[in-house]
Amino acid sequence: LIVWNTIKKAQQIYDKIDCSNKILLHSAFNVVDRSKIENKIIKHENSNDKIQVLVGTQAIEVSLDLDYDCCYSEIASIDSLIQRFGRVFRNRKRQKGEYGDVHVFTEADRATSFIYNEESEDQKYNFLDLTLQFLKKFNGKPLDYKSICSGVDEVYNVFYKKSILKTLSKASNRIENLVLKPMADYEEESKLYFEQFDGIKILPSLLSDQYYDYIESQRFIDADNLLVNLSERKLFNYYRKNYIYKMQVKGRNIFMADESMLGYSKQKGLYLKDSSDYNFI
Repeated sequence: LIVWNTIKKAQQIYDKIDCSNKILLHSAFNVVDRSKIENKIIKHENSNDKIQVLVGTQAIEVSLDLDYDCCYSEIASIDSLIQRFGRVFRNRKRQKGEYGDVHVFTEADRATSFIYNEESEDQKYNFLDLTLQFLKKFNGKPLDYKSICSGVDEVYNVFYKKSILKTLSKASNRIENLVLKPMADYEEESKLYFEQFDGIKILPSLLSDQYYDYIESQRFIDADNLLVNLSERKLFNYYRKNYIYKMQVKGRNIFMADESMLGYSKQKGLYLKDSSDYNFI
């Protein structure tokens, strides 16, 4: 199991691995292809034809019941790493004292720091450094459940706890003072609600004919399942660079990926054709 924090790096590693029985999983697949990939992984999980190498991103941290011999992971916060470690020696019978091997790369690039470190009104939280400090105590040693619990307490320490409680207190006060009336328009509250869902869907160019056919046949759910979800930040970045453009299909406004810049395949998902572009998908 090989886990990276950005899709582009996962795709690059996937391309470099010389193995016929390999698979890639991340969030830049459409619903149809991602479901096929997940079903293939699960189908082969308990067979002799098990996927030898799974390369993925944070997408492997949830829902999939995986059991691999070892894990190579980019550094992440302790809670994410625990999820990744949990995919090693997960379901097999073990002898006493037998553990799976996990290997964590210790250097964090700019993208990783952006994903996992946080900054509040009055303090910065470097969860990556705190996670590394904890893991170094167990370099080459077994990491059991009790140790993992203490690691979470060390990383998400009393200072961060105070910050979370402060945020919860503010939210609680807003809710207590809010009088809701049926059918009333709560524009500000509605905006805050939808801000929690950071994603905009785009259509890979090579799927456009299939998308048009579904729309023409009024198979709108099937059409929607061909779209790939991108974060708002990434979409604006690509839109600014003209990697994506707006168009109308049967009265529907959609974002279309420029085939010359953004490719798509069932094996790799959405990918940048210009590999020198540092802006990770």
